[in-house]
Amino acid sequence: MSEPPANFIPSLESAIKRTLLAAGQPLTMRHIRHRLGSEASKSDLRRALRSLEQNGAVVRRRGNRWETACAGAAARQWTGRLQLTAHGGVAREEEGERRAVFIRASDLHLALDGDLVRVELAGRTSPAHAKDRWPRGRIVCVIERAREEVVGLLQRTAYHWYVIPDDPRIPWNVSVRSFQNVRPQEGRKVVARLEPWTAERRTLGGVVIGDLGEANAAETRRRALYRRHGLNPLYEDDVRRDAAHAPREPGADDFAGRMDLRNALTLTIDPADAHDFDDAVSLQAHADGGWQLDVHIADVGHYVPMRSAIDREARDRGTSVYLVGEAVPMLPPDLTSEVCSLQPDRDRLCLTVRLAIAPDGTVVSDDVFPSIIRSRARLSYEYVQSVIPDTSEKETDDVTAMLRNMHRLALRLRTRRLQAGALDLAMPEVQLKIGADGEVTAIRPRGCDEAYHLIEEFMLLANSAMARRLSRAGVPALYRVHEAPDEEQWEQMDADLSEMGLSLRGRDREAIRDMLAAVKGTAQEYPASLAVLRNLKRAVYSAHRSEHFGLATEYYTHFTSPIRRYPDLIVHRQWRALACGAKPPYASADLRHLAEHCSRREHEADEAEAESLIEKRIVYYANRMREGKAGPYEAIVTGTHTKGVWVELRESLQRGLVREHVDASARGRRGTKKWRPGDTLWVEIVRVDERRKWVDFRPCR
Repeated sequence: MSEPPANFIPSLESAIKRTLLAAGQPLTMRHIRHRLGSEASKSDLRRALRSLEQNGAVVRRRGNRWETACAGAAARQWTGRLQLTAHGGVAREEEGERRAVFIRASDLHLALDGDLVRVELAGRTSPAHAKDRWPRGRIVCVIERAREEVVGLLQRTAYHWYVIPDDPRIPWNVSVRSFQNVRPQEGRKVVARLEPWTAERRTLGGVVIGDLGEANAAETRRRALYRRHGLNPLYEDDVRRDAAHAPREPGADDFAGRMDLRNALTLTIDPADAHDFDDAVSLQAHADGGWQLDVHIADVGHYVPMRSAIDREARDRGTSVYLVGEAVPMLPPDLTSEVCSLQPDRDRLCLTVRLAIAPDGTVVSDDVFPSIIRSRARLSYEYVQSVIPDTSEKETDDVTAMLRNMHRLALRLRTRRLQAGALDLAMPEVQLKIGADGEVTAIRPRGCDEAYHLIEEFMLLANSAMARRLSRAGVPALYRVHEAPDEEQWEQMDADLSEMGLSLRGRDREAIRDMLAAVKGTAQEYPASLAVLRNLKRAVYSAHRSEHFGLATEYYTHFTSPIRRYPDLIVHRQWRALACGAKPPYASADLRHLAEHCSRREHEADEAEAESLIEKRIVYYANRMREGKAGPYEAIVTGTHTKGVWVELRESLQRGLVREHVDASARGRRGTKKWRPGDTLWVEIVRVDERRKWVDFRPCR
């Protein structure tokens, strides 16, 4: 090895690394500078340490102490995606071992929800809290921001302006550096563009780039929700132009190669306020007690060619988003509610799944083919629910007779599916009535469970049949998969159920099913279902077929809603290639990328929809408080807390905390009522925090 030149001076970075190695312990910047004994300035030293940190040569510990990245650093640091919670965040590794760590708010290092971050393991937290059984970590750096904008309330002090984020999970205000084409007005809802993340930054800073309006106005809240979740109700000019030019009715050329089913009695069943009808059903009962079920799905691919402007827009959106009182469709309105929608008394192009079903509910055979249909009637779930219970022998019209046959078949299919191991986790839902001013005027339970189950069972059959067909043909496909709970989730599920005096006899789907069956029809059914649901993994899209834990099937995909879900359109195209003997348009590598993208867009849509419901409901109860209508409301206890118990109002599923006025089941004081999940009590509202979206109750009566 050649000798260095006589005038060789080691770099500051090299000197820092040697100093830290020799120390054998973390050092502050002051101690590093002292040990170096050099004339290096504080700014030079800071820049050198930052460069070493970005290159992975050194790591920063608590208290701004530095040490070299040890040989085990690869195991201690990894890249993951951050999900913020009310008390900190959870970072989950995107590749490799799929690790996860809990990160306290003090260790977030200005990372925000959805950011791609570098995580460092930091031991384990106290076992006092459920999350503390996870390994604890800290954010080393933010690699990529998931969002560059924050929406919030503009406020000021005597010295500076700042924005209070709408997202209650963000624990910091945004310090306003400047205003861009916005006149500063305190109390306005604004959009702030964040400054780039850097290691030395200790506060969130940004530039106000938009004024959304007066903070408490319904229209302002709507604009803010759109901006927070990146929703856009508008479409590019070329997308709108192509959609406007799509033919409103199929022509003679479109009939080629399609089975003509226009004379068959076909129905659509959807919510009363729906505008996109992408599935229709037909049923024929056989003399031997069996059935022929046809599930017709809108042939969206016929009108949306791959790589077209509409297709690119649909892929980017990934899914339609259904907010309270409005929708942001994946496809332009011309296609969503007109061209592709299976409207009554109009010829429509479909892909039909035909299922031959034995009297006991077994699927004997299935087939898939292009078709053309003509729906006889557009029915609402409320109407279907009103006619299917009648078991009288009096003569009925064809539509009612078919609906009752469908109901009998759906009951048989559902019973068979649950007996095979599927989980029965149907949760209650609510409907919100919106007034002319955009505010909620009433909230009521959804109801119509049997009508919803009817369509659900038929769509499950069609999706499973398509997944099985593509898999057995060896065609790459986009599957819907649902992994079993991991060890931490099983432990938390056990802990949550033990609060109700319940337990699982094992750690498998059958144990969950048996427990739920034991509490069915009791006061504990709803909180027990919640405890299970909260500790299950999310279902996601995958290019690799694996078991769907909740449905207890090895074959499942999404095929039945191509108007509102891009994965369904992908599956349509893959089946088309199989049917024509052509090369599939998507290879496995394409599907892996699309699976990740579609899962992420679905998650974002779910968050927007949930936030829309929560926000509308919070404003509703805040208004009731102002009107002096604080209660009483009937509520059910759903869980315990160190400061009281969690309850949900029966009329609206509004969640809130009864603070200290009643004791959690594990900590009740002598002579005080012990409330447990499943118990019913009457409460009144004490406080509504509209920014944090909290409601506090107290017991009454």
